Amino acid sequence: MTDNRSRSPSGRGRRLPMGVGLLAATLLAVAVPPVRADLPPLEIEVLNSTASAPGTGSFDVVLTNPSSTPSAAVAGFSVELTIASPYINFTAVNTPSNYLFTSTGSLFGGLQLDVLSASELLAYDVALSGGVVLNPGDIYGLMNVTYSVGAGAATGPYSVTIADVGVSTSLSDTIGNSLAFGTANGTIQIQGTVTTPEPSSLTVAALAGVFSLLEYCCRRKRLI
Repeated sequence: MTDNRSRSPSGRGRRLPMGVGLLAATLLAVAVPPVRADLPPLEIEVLNSTASAPGTGSFDVVLTNPSSTPSAAVAGFSVELTIASPYINFTAVNTPSNYLFTSTGSLFGGLQLDVLSASELLAYDVALSGGVVLNPGDIYGLMNVTYSVGAGAATGPYSVTIADVGVSTSLSDTIGNSLAFGTANGTIQIQGTVTTPEPSSLTVAALAGVFSLLEYCCRRKRLI
């Protein structure tokens, strides 16, 4: 599990200088050619989630192959996410179930967190050996993100955006080539806070009537 409080001293200023595609290429001592448009597209997707205000929640970011043919082997990824609401704060990034590099191992020993602030995060990893081929319909987890919701958050959907596509958000193959991919943003649906309703004036009047009747009965009993 990744250290959930790792932070960049300067927020957006510290990130992978050239994306994971270039990171993998540097590690393999090869140059990075342009994106290979001949390969079937992959998709990085933020799954939707629901939470109450105030409260907490989590969502997964996954890599899928929605095409009809196998993908190239994916050997590296990085993902940057942002959210615009001041009431929803990212709190941690964790390794998800069905993690992409479970079978290959991780060059860094696990998912790495480069930036974590209330409204932005950047995480990445590179396979220790080889890569993972995604067959049609395959879904692999990239990260699990937890968040908190403040009491002032209004009911409704809030977008979680995949940011800086092609730079901070990238995919690479086993020799450092950048892979083509699509993106699908997700939403956090905030539900209304459950509150205890105030008693109605009719209820209060009814209770007053009951107490008056009891008092009358007690007085008559004393007079008998």
